[in-house]
Amino acid sequence: MLFVKEIAVHFAEGHEHLLDDLVCVGSVLEKKHYKEKFLELEKFHGNYMSRSTKKGPYVDERVLKKVMKQKQTKDFGPIKTWSRSCQIAPEFVGHKMAIHNGRKFIEVLISEGMVGHRLGEFSPTRTFRSHGKVTKKVVEAT
Repeated sequence: MLFVKEIAVHFAEGHEHLLDDLVCVGSVLEKKHYKEKFLELEKFHGNYMSRSTKKGPYVDERVLKKVMKQKQTKDFGPIKTWSRSCQIAPEFVGHKMAIHNGRKFIEVLISEGMVGHRLGEFSPTRTFRSHGKVTKKVVEAT
């Protein structure tokens, strides 16, 4: 059985200069500079990174188009959207969104504190009724 480093050497024939830049971590090969960048970014993002900073935030194009159209026409009716994974951009502030929760649309007024969050965070999908109720136990004399 070949080790990961030996497999990398086998596939990198003629490109041995690339192997100096690799570090073997467990059974995964990583480039050194990616590992260093991850450690720098970990200070700001905590222990997890949900989306690459290189990609930028995910804003649904259709929702952004509707917001820009509303700004031009000065019509501030609620914007219906099923895109719960869309991040809230600064352009959305002051607009009403009707976010689908799987059964109905919940209207939400976007404020500055919501920027950077997902639309789905403000439209709960489950209805909380209550925790288990404590009932009185009837003790019979035996």
